[in-house]
Amino acid sequence: MTKRSFFSFILALFFMTGAFGSCSFAAEKTSPQDDFYEYINSQQLEEWEIPADSPYISWIYEIYETVDQRMEDIITDLVQTPINFPEGDPEQMIADLYRTAVDWETRNATEFGDTVSQMIEDIENAPDLYSYVEVISNIYYAYGICPLFCFDYTIDQADSSKFILDFHVHSTNLEDVWKSDDVSSEKVKNAYLDHIKNLFIRYGFDARKAQKRTDMCHEIITLLSNASLNQQDLYDPEITYNVYHWDAFFTFMSNLDRESIQKIYQIENEPTIVISQEHLAKILNDYLTPDNLEKLKAYAQYVILDQVACYTSRDNMEQSLKISAIIAGQEEPTEIDRAILDLISHDLKYACGKLYVHRYFPEESKRDVEEMIDMLIDEYKQLIQSSDWLSASSKEYAIQKLDHMIVAVGYPTDEKWLDVYNYAEIIPPSDGGIYIENILSLYQSERKFLIDLYQKPVDKEIFLWMDPPQTVNAFNSLNFNAIIFPAGILQEPFYSPDATLAQNLGGIGAVIGHEISHSFDNNGALYDINGNYLNWWREEDYAAFETRVQKVAAYYHNYPIIDGYFVDGDLTVSENIADLASLECITSILEGNNDALREAYEQWATIWAGKYTDAYLINIARFDVHSPAKVRVNAVLSSMDKFYELYPIEIGDDMYVAPEDRPQIW
Repeated sequence: MTKRSFFSFILALFFMTGAFGSCSFAAEKTSPQDDFYEYINSQQLEEWEIPADSPYISWIYEIYETVDQRMEDIITDLVQTPINFPEGDPEQMIADLYRTAVDWETRNATEFGDTVSQMIEDIENAPDLYSYVEVISNIYYAYGICPLFCFDYTIDQADSSKFILDFHVHSTNLEDVWKSDDVSSEKVKNAYLDHIKNLFIRYGFDARKAQKRTDMCHEIITLLSNASLNQQDLYDPEITYNVYHWDAFFTFMSNLDRESIQKIYQIENEPTIVISQEHLAKILNDYLTPDNLEKLKAYAQYVILDQVACYTSRDNMEQSLKISAIIAGQEEPTEIDRAILDLISHDLKYACGKLYVHRYFPEESKRDVEEMIDMLIDEYKQLIQSSDWLSASSKEYAIQKLDHMIVAVGYPTDEKWLDVYNYAEIIPPSDGGIYIENILSLYQSERKFLIDLYQKPVDKEIFLWMDPPQTVNAFNSLNFNAIIFPAGILQEPFYSPDATLAQNLGGIGAVIGHEISHSFDNNGALYDINGNYLNWWREEDYAAFETRVQKVAAYYHNYPIIDGYFVDGDLTVSENIADLASLECITSILEGNNDALREAYEQWATIWAGKYTDAYLINIARFDVHSPAKVRVNAVLSSMDKFYELYPIEIGDDMYVAPEDRPQIW
């Protein structure tokens, strides 16, 4: 088994918005009446031990390990081959980027490199606020590094066929930690501030200046964190879709110079702009004053140094892995060789993805999963049609939404692969190549690719595959009315071509149903058949739906996670709706076949088996929009009437929930 990958974990901790990102804990009860999760998984949980360089072990972890090992094999084979691949080919870029990544003599000698050093110096030498904004805006436009705030195009939530300009404020991804004052949060905050100070020292500032800059950064991190939305609100378009016309935006953000922004970002005409976090933007605007210039400089410098540190010297990379481990609750940092391989497969993710699916994902599996998706969509139509609380017009539109749903499985078609590396030049060590400079070349290439893309009509299929095929996750794109299942997740125990239909339905089928359901959860219900933010419900129907949503929130609220921490029913409501609706669909498909239903329910319990550190569980309790794994299993099954027939659950059993308290969606 390979070491758990550094970057994959960071993605899992901060960016998972699909079917996964959950947690669980072991229990002593082993009967299906008392704890179905433990009844199914007790032996596996007993066998597993949490690795020192990971905060958890689970089937998700094991799949990550499989993908990591496969990527390691691909990269190792390329590096060892005597073939000289043509410049610009995926094989050449992967092999030569890896060679510069392990060229420690050059990495240690060049530290942050000339380009990053120039960024830091340009920020330091900015004489006024106008010049500072110009410098950091140029850095983002060229490299995609957002030192404080940035403008970029995104899909318009109100019209998914168009792009709209978006105003974004840099995020540490630790906002909720910064707002908390419990012991574990204080430990992370103190370690993170030490990390910032060490970055400044390693760059070349003396200890006194480094501490002063760290204090400045601390002030801004605290300010921006306290002004940021919580996780639940970030998913709510009624809160985040705030459109400003050009003049109104610069009235709101009065300390930004419109002519400078328009020139740097090459913005034509006077477009409308979305501000997803209005309060955060307002707080930032008030802080953008000449009196705060030195603090703003320090913050932008820290952001840049932090983003590139793992591509520079060995000391810097080890420091980055150390702080990541502390945030994650790992006993030990990820091994540096493992982290390098994972960074290569991330920074050249589309090149690696092509090689991955060619070697590991057969066309037959793609077709098999697509057929299962068709089955589930058809069953959803039946559930909606037979619903006794929806009007005919709402039913008709919901079914149309399913008919228009875009399905993406495995990998993109040949003509839709993202060619983001066309402008990049990966230079091997033999020709003077340096790892950090090669990485920045990739950053520049991706920016140029995206800038070109924004000048064209929206191509939804391209945007569906922003996450590469080796991704271990599944997604619903509300803005496209699309569901995406990369090849990385399409393996055991979620999917196997050798499994029974019932087993696959309880595994990947439930994940598919979960993602379909997101189109009809409390957030997805607000998007139309084309993925546009538009309330299509009859008023009475939507009121009835909201009543059901509140019942789901109440049902899950205060389920225990770990001593002193409980499920937040409001935070997790959308993911819980998706779980409940998915298992309703699976149950409906297998209705009348009790043996098959048992297989499906037991597979649903199996896929969520896992053991987690206390620190990770606490993070999950506070920040994750998913319920813990044990709750995902037990709470969902306890809400299924059929479950009580298959496993005789009676009043007084821990798995028992009174019929009137069982939440139902469709």
